[in-house]
Amino acid sequence: MPLEKVVFISCAGHSGSTLLNLILGSHSGIFGLGELRSFRNRYPNLCGVCGSACPFWNTRPIVPLLGSYFAGGRGARRLLVAAVRRHRSIYRYLARSAGVHILVDSSKDVRWYRRQLHFTRHWRRVEPILVYLVRDGRAVVNSVLRKYPERSISSVTERWIEDKKERDRLWTDFPGARYRLRYEELALHPNIETRKLCAFIDVPFEPDMIHFWEFDHHLIGGNRVTRSQVRRGVSPGEWHNGYYDQPPAIRLDLRWKTELPSTFQEHFERVAGDFNRELRFDGHDQSGPDVRPVRPVPPD
Repeated sequence: MPLEKVVFISCAGHSGSTLLNLILGSHSGIFGLGELRSFRNRYPNLCGVCGSACPFWNTRPIVPLLGSYFAGGRGARRLLVAAVRRHRSIYRYLARSAGVHILVDSSKDVRWYRRQLHFTRHWRRVEPILVYLVRDGRAVVNSVLRKYPERSISSVTERWIEDKKERDRLWTDFPGARYRLRYEELALHPNIETRKLCAFIDVPFEPDMIHFWEFDHHLIGGNRVTRSQVRRGVSPGEWHNGYYDQPPAIRLDLRWKTELPSTFQEHFERVAGDFNRELRFDGHDQSGPDVRPVRPVPPD
């Protein structure tokens, strides 16, 4: 039996985690969980694509048990013990329920990932993999301010800096295989970047997975804008001013160049320029620093 794997996507909000989850989840051997950390808040209406009619989350007998586990209810300890005894991991429990060997968790939350890794029994027969998805901080800040115009450039910039520090520490501390991926490169060259990521995860690349909107998905939560491309009738939100009123596709979003006021760009550069230097993306010909995938060195 192949070893199960869990791909954790670590990134700042508005960096493409839902997009990457949908692309990977379109592979025949991978199931995209979405934001698993949101299980407790969204239970029992979990699926961000199908809603209450979800044929996966709303028809599986495991869901109430998992609701108890992730919510920390009275049955949580009993479920955890049973899952560990039978599957050696709560993630194997989920993978086998989905009929795959690879899961994708796009929760993004560093504390959530550290908490999952803390339960070492989960990982005796499951390999954790970290994909650090990075994006130019100016684009992230602009996306946040577009959605939440009441926030200040100062507060959003400071939050972005602290968030980056947390994720950098997770990258350094992560005990398993690590892969760094630029959102801009994924959007510009989805076939090339997805092929390389599949090779790292050790699954054969399936060209059709790039057309993620042609597949069924059952993500917990996730970015509403991206979900609108796979769920009919879901609006991406008025704050996008019709940007997504076009056929589904993977497009590089560089709206920050025209939307982010020059005074805001100057403030971000002054306060966060050093932190953003390796992430800057000013044109289609830039690919950033050569940061190669990292796999743990086996003991002698």
